[in-house]
Amino acid sequence: MARKTKFQGAKRRINAFFKDHKNKVFSRGDIEEVLYFSREKWKLPISFTTSKFIDALVKENILEEYYVLFDDDKYTKWCIPDTPVLIRVSKVRKNQYFSHYSAVVAHGLTQQLPKSYYINQQLTPKKQIDRSLTQNAIDQAFSRPFRETSRIGGYLENTSYGRFHYLQSKFSEDAGVIKMPLNGVEVNVTNLERTLLDITVSPENAGGVFQVLEAYSKAASQVSINKLMAYLKKLDYIYPHHQRIGFYMERSGQYTKAQLSRVQKLNREFKFYLTHNMKEKEYSDIWKIYHPKGL
Repeated sequence: MARKTKFQGAKRRINAFFKDHKNKVFSRGDIEEVLYFSREKWKLPISFTTSKFIDALVKENILEEYYVLFDDDKYTKWCIPDTPVLIRVSKVRKNQYFSHYSAVVAHGLTQQLPKSYYINQQLTPKKQIDRSLTQNAIDQAFSRPFRETSRIGGYLENTSYGRFHYLQSKFSEDAGVIKMPLNGVEVNVTNLERTLLDITVSPENAGGVFQVLEAYSKAASQVSINKLMAYLKKLDYIYPHHQRIGFYMERSGQYTKAQLSRVQKLNREFKFYLTHNMKEKEYSDIWKIYHPKGL
């Protein structure tokens, strides 16, 4: 019978340590620190290096290795097996939060299982720009395709592949960004109202307008319209996105007349568009919104 190694002798305690740890994702530096402070307790020899420790953790299925490709860099991390993808990707960089479709998933507003994830970081404050708006300028802007972010990274785990979009949003002092527990780990994510606003402004980052409508329907019993409108005011968009908000609320059939009136009293000076580059569209006279045919 093969002689039991020092690691195997301490395996049960090592496994319990990582399972009970507040973090589910670890960098090489994190694991090195664990080994430094616990080596003596687990009776692991000095010759047992960080690399050997990591190899043993992976071999014994205590931790699982995975990779994230981003900006031509490859980030290697280790996590507790079965750690959700949202947690794995959220720990790649600091001071970021999940938004758009990832937040839709986090709040349970869709039945879909996405392979794309959206990570956001707010921009620094900018100088006020020309805010004049004309109908011709709106028509031209929304006749063109949506400009998708070019910053797209990949998430790799065994043979599965997903990608994540690195977005940058207007400065808002992180309005509506909360910590949400996910499988015992806190991740930064936009709250319900901020999520609805973000996907209203950029439905292309949420699976499209039909997915946005589904999210509005599912959120109806929980959402605060006053809070939603407060975020809209704070972010101070040039375009009249309140018309989109009202359209989704009305079209979902899940909102009261009192909730709808909160949006209806706002100015509807311009005809607006639900999304970019629509081939077949219809027009809602109530909200002065062009929308895809059949929505």
